[in-house]
Amino acid sequence: MRIRGFLHKSLKRLYVDGNSKGLPPDAVDKIQKMLAFIQDMEVTRNWRLTFRVDLAESEILDVNYEDYH
Repeated sequence: MRIRGFLHKSLKRLYVDGNSKGLPPDAVDKIQKMLAFIQDMEVTRNWRLTFRVDLAESEILDVNYEDYH
């Protein structure tokens, strides 16, 4: 799956050129892994992985794999 657009210029540069300028050096490896995961996702039919984020507690909640039709 191809990523079509970015809002963050440095993130786009990392994705397109492999240049990490403008990103925290200690986060680059993790960001690259997340981008690779997103790019390699193959979603079948209408199935989606969904979740909620509680920013106050820095937690991910209600992770689900559901049929969105």
